[in-house]
Amino acid sequence: MIYMGIFSFRGYGPGRGVRKDERKLKRPFLLFYYLFFNFNKFIKTSMLFTVVCLPVITIGPAICGMTYINYCIAEDKPSFFLSDFFEHFRKNFFKGLFAFIITLIPLFSYTVALFNAEAIPHFKNFLMPLLLVNLIMLMMSFYIYPLIVFYDIPFFAVFKNALLFALIKLPLNLLVAAVILGLITVTFYYIPVIGMIVTPLFLISFLNYFSTFSVWPTIKKYMEV
Repeated sequence: MIYMGIFSFRGYGPGRGVRKDERKLKRPFLLFYYLFFNFNKFIKTSMLFTVVCLPVITIGPAICGMTYINYCIAEDKPSFFLSDFFEHFRKNFFKGLFAFIITLIPLFSYTVALFNAEAIPHFKNFLMPLLLVNLIMLMMSFYIYPLIVFYDIPFFAVFKNALLFALIKLPLNLLVAAVILGLITVTFYYIPVIGMIVTPLFLISFLNYFSTFSVWPTIKKYMEV
């Protein structure tokens, strides 16, 4: 294993090989194994993502770049940090941008209904349906960005396949969603000060890695038949 300093912007090059102890681990344990050996890369990715997303309009494309980096970690493949991040940021800019906007629509709708429910009681009827739509969209988002990054398919097909995967693997997706929402809740509700520090330094990249690691076998199984 080649160790890179925390502020080195290179990644693993070709030919690193497979560690002997890595072959013995089942996939759930590999999640933590790769986390341990790539901890510095999570920090770099989160910091880069935070900086790149300052214009806001770049959030979707930045998720594409981060997804590629975390895919390489999850599948133990070589990557070159800055060049790979910005390559997939650039290649998927418009798809990533529009995907992010679409995924925000249910959240925006729920927020509007929630904050106007007292003034307009009719809005209360929409809260539960919109909450369900947001949950489905969250689960779809686990698949949307990997599909954009790795498969040259029409934009509509990205969302159609993401919805199918969200439903086909519903128990898995609910578990992943529960873990992600749980970590976010604990971080911002119970320890908000620490959360403001941990999120841009680590949590952003880890959550993306966790979802990518969890759903990639499903994507590979159905997209590469």
